[in-house]
Amino acid sequence: MNSKKFTIIFLLLFVLISIFTYLLYYVVNPEQLFISSVTKYKYFYTKAYSRKQFETLKTQKSILVFGTSQTHMISSKMAKRDVLNFHNLYAEPGDILNFLKQLNNEQLKKIGSIVFLIDLRAGAIRVDTNLIDYNRSNIPILTFNGIKRIFLDFKKNYYKDPKFLNEDGSINSTNHHGHIKSISPYRNKAILKYDNRLIKGLVEINNYLKNKNIE
Repeated sequence: MNSKKFTIIFLLLFVLISIFTYLLYYVVNPEQLFISSVTKYKYFYTKAYSRKQFETLKTQKSILVFGTSQTHMISSKMAKRDVLNFHNLYAEPGDILNFLKQLNNEQLKKIGSIVFLIDLRAGAIRVDTNLIDYNRSNIPILTFNGIKRIFLDFKKNYYKDPKFLNEDGSINSTNHHGHIKSISPYRNKAILKYDNRLIKGLVEINNYLKNKNIE
């Protein structure tokens, strides 16, 4: 087999495997980024899940919950009202304000109220420059971690792991200490310090909501 033929076969196999893997990622939907899934429960989330919550606010009036993992169990079932839990944004003022400012007037009217937890023992946060454009469609890029989550999704569903994500973004768990690992681009092991940037961000969020008459 000459090198040219080998290269063509290799590239063809690579393309076919890549297409198959992405299709598998799509139908398994481990991060809840698509409409449906072949598995029942989901165990991973990224801040990209806020895209679906953004769409939900077009049709459903909800209480918005922002915060860290300390808020992750606040659900529609608990509140007995429709809730959208945004602990996937991890209380990062930049991400939260970016989300709020892209809501149109009809979506803003569907905000019943907002709950915001300030967690003094959270993972440290640096400035997040990878802000989401909610009004622009996006095709998720499949990473190596995304591939791993496909198989972990199957594994956790098979063994019926009791800690899983609800559609509203909250975590369903019989153990209040049960956390689901956050997939976040701006967390590390240090302790969060509310420096001037974070405090300024919180004030800016508060002022924006006051101007929109949202509690």
